[in-house]
Amino acid sequence: MGNVGAIFRWALWAPNENALGMLSHSIGTFQRFFGAPSDYIVFTDDVAAMKAGLQVDAVVLDMNEGRPEYIDEQWRWNRWHKWAPRFRYDPGRTEIHVDADLFLVNTPTELLEFVNGDRHDYIVTMEDFPIKPRWVYGRFGDLLPEDFQPINTGLVGQRAGCDLTDEIRQAYTWLTEQRGAEQMDFFDEQGTLAHVLQSHFESGRAVALDPARYALVSPINDPPVVSLDGLAAIHATFPERPAYWQFIKEISAISGVPVPDPLPANRVVFEADEGLDSDGLVDKNRAALIAARQQVEEAGRRSP
Repeated sequence: MGNVGAIFRWALWAPNENALGMLSHSIGTFQRFFGAPSDYIVFTDDVAAMKAGLQVDAVVLDMNEGRPEYIDEQWRWNRWHKWAPRFRYDPGRTEIHVDADLFLVNTPTELLEFVNGDRHDYIVTMEDFPIKPRWVYGRFGDLLPEDFQPINTGLVGQRAGCDLTDEIRQAYTWLTEQRGAEQMDFFDEQGTLAHVLQSHFESGRAVALDPARYALVSPINDPPVVSLDGLAAIHATFPERPAYWQFIKEISAISGVPVPDPLPANRVVFEADEGLDSDGLVDKNRAALIAARQQVEEAGRRSP
């Protein structure tokens, strides 16, 4: 399949060695499948550290340049920073935002089709819980319709000439007014995108990627993910990103970025089966995995 190219953008603030390595792998996997016609951009608050630590070729830009949106120091560690300095970098080109812990692991046919001009204007990854919990959408969770389309903002694409900027800005303004002096919820960013995209799902302009192909991989998967067969991408969620370490060799084979040697001593992998070869990785606590799943499912049952 041909490839007309797109802008792929990432964001990383307060970069450290492990995060820079993970980001390098993420970018490298997209470069493997989308190649030279596309541009790869990283926004950061520390340009010098990013340029020194990044292990792939990418344009590095300062997220604080000019008059950036979505940066508020009272909410320093919420996820809105990933949209700075503006929600749309170049409205004239197809643009896809990618989280630093999302990796392509096989040919992303659906993304290639989107970039090359399928009938959709927006594309996004999808949450795949047994139920549809609303707490993963922050303040907007209770405002979503009963039959809402669940999403995950690990990957968000906008076709050339299509731009959610005004809708996002309006929803963000409402959100900040509702929050007042309260801390921004970690999931408010995802909820804002979910809220804005619902009408576009209804009209057919937006599409959610099949979670059987673009999977969120964490200790709460049931059944657990033990192979990359059939997957186009994995989003290694949870703070410790255990799936990243679980599949680091396979990711490295695609990204072209070497596996860290030695591997960090504090890395965490939740093993799904005591018989699975752990290759020296830590934390095979099956009970912790089961408990994590139960907590998510119970929270979902309590949500409206």
